Amino acid sequence: MIGWDGADWRILNELMDAGRLPHLSRFVSEGVMGNLASLTPCLTPMLWTSVATGKTADQHGILGFVEPAPGGVGIIPVQRTTRRCKALWDVLGEQGLRSCVVAWPVSDPVETRSGIHLSDRVLDTLADCPERISRLGPGWVHPERLSDRISELRLHPCELSPEVLCQMIPSIGEIDHSVDVRPARLASHFARCVSVHSMATELMQTEPWDFFAVYYETLDHVGHDFMSYRAPQMEGVSDADHRHYRDVVDAIHEFHDQMLGRLLELAGEETTVVLLSDHGFQSGSRRPAYRPSRGDGIAEDGADWHRPLGVLALRGAGLKRDQRVYGASLLDIAPTVLALLGLPVGSDMSGRVLAGAFERAPVVDTIPTWESEGGAAEPAPTGSDPEARSVALRQLVALGYLAPDAVPGHDAAVRAQREARFNLGCVHLSRGRPAEALPLFEALCEAEPLNLRYEISRLHSLSRLDQSAAVLTHIERLESAGMTPAVVDLLASRALSDLGDEPRAAERLSKAAERAPKDPAVHLMSGNYHHSRGYLDVAEACFRRSFDLDPENFEAHSSLSQVALDRGDFEGALEHVLVSLRQVFWNPRAQYRLGQALESLGEIPRARLAYEHAISQAPGFGEARLRLAKLLEKSGEFLASAEHRRIAFGFEPTKPDGGATSTG
Repeated sequence: MIGWDGADWRILNELMDAGRLPHLSRFVSEGVMGNLASLTPCLTPMLWTSVATGKTADQHGILGFVEPAPGGVGIIPVQRTTRRCKALWDVLGEQGLRSCVVAWPVSDPVETRSGIHLSDRVLDTLADCPERISRLGPGWVHPERLSDRISELRLHPCELSPEVLCQMIPSIGEIDHSVDVRPARLASHFARCVSVHSMATELMQTEPWDFFAVYYETLDHVGHDFMSYRAPQMEGVSDADHRHYRDVVDAIHEFHDQMLGRLLELAGEETTVVLLSDHGFQSGSRRPAYRPSRGDGIAEDGADWHRPLGVLALRGAGLKRDQRVYGASLLDIAPTVLALLGLPVGSDMSGRVLAGAFERAPVVDTIPTWESEGGAAEPAPTGSDPEARSVALRQLVALGYLAPDAVPGHDAAVRAQREARFNLGCVHLSRGRPAEALPLFEALCEAEPLNLRYEISRLHSLSRLDQSAAVLTHIERLESAGMTPAVVDLLASRALSDLGDEPRAAERLSKAAERAPKDPAVHLMSGNYHHSRGYLDVAEACFRRSFDLDPENFEAHSSLSQVALDRGDFEGALEHVLVSLRQVFWNPRAQYRLGQALESLGEIPRARLAYEHAISQAPGFGEARLRLAKLLEKSGEFLASAEHRRIAFGFEPTKPDGGATSTG
């Protein structure tokens, strides 16, 4: 399993079409490929832990980049010991399979129960100069017998030859390095990448393994530093900067292709290989505005660069060749790996086995959970040294994931705890649990009033709970403080519409469009507004404008399917909703619309499956439950029975005396 953080098919396909990624081109032609839906929030430690566990962040407990340091003073990079559930390699070790895991995010302190593990903090041990790099001590590598060998494989940026950087920055000789730090940052990224690859290839060749996982951070890190300079030239980027740095991103992708070729060679044709990224990366017109204030073009908010669709490619025995897989998400990786290894999937995992990638759908066994399975207690962990942690924190600041003032000071731990609670609230909200998200956002807004991220998230929770009056009250307070982003107008429009004030709702929609004419969300919500009033032509135009601005806007396609359903165009509805679900499978409303289209076309078994997906993804989805119950009754599978009522209502209705009711 190869992790390329931030890899995006938009860039990869462009470079493959140009013949610049031959190993990746061959790999996808011999297997299956597709988009991989990310999760919210789109933050590295949370996402890669979900890949490894098959569970969402509220389950696995990793809620951000940092956490309070022991003793509650200051912050440290989030620790592996904070994770509350087993990763794939823990499960495999208990089943007698040997894993080798190289630099996976959130792996400090290193695993010590079984297999071979290299902490992700190994890369933070590079000193100011090569002569000061010391031998890795306890807590970095398991088993410790490998420490000397791994220590020697680290490459310091100063050891790079000028020719290497010239391949990425042909005009490097024209740059004043005493003023411009960008070449030095690129050298640091490249040295870390080469170090990981050297460690991985060494261990692949010299140690036994059944499961090998290696993580490369470099596409994401180089993207944050240099994507602003890639063609087409962005507004605000000087001609000189564009000329110097426009080739860096593509050159790094070509290097990853060369590394992939070597990994595939070492793995051998008989080994199943999974290549994935945790999210995509903005590369075209939707790149965040260039901000040269730091002198390096890094966006102030690192996650602004992330796209919600990453990459997935699989190749191996029993898998399809030169085909696409649709609707995959990060949560599907762990179940699929377990199925590939012939092991049961935990029913408490949030994803599913990607059966569409197999030539023959696998027989998937399940167990309630892997958490209750045996396993020896892990020895007390030894963490990495303070200097390495300091390096990691500085890196997070440089990449835009942490504000510079978030690291020092006595309240750093308090801010870290608040961000963890904020991220947890975002997880609940994204998984359709606004009632669980709201108390978290309420507490954050009380602790830090007028923090716009906190305030907007509270508004979203209130809106989804249909508390329209409360939404308007909070919006009035925000606007009196001068906070007027377009999303406030959108939320106000929905609240006003729910309260029956149509003129002001329409006025707010117009104001949002004026503030953010190129925001797909504005046109999507405008379409929803007009659709709810029966203006189907206007709604359709809004939805089409939304995905014109963002062709991978799965919600716009789902909404267009509803317009088609309203018009009786069931084939058109089916076409649009399948486009939506092929991008993001976890979408209960789209699953419901798929069921409606299929039922209307007479495809009853497939309609039933779609309704079941909608209910499994959103157990409280009453419309889907009733539709499925009626479908089953119409097909004669059963009459109004206890099972019928359970499907329709989600529980067995009871009489006032506690007994079961006699009718559905």
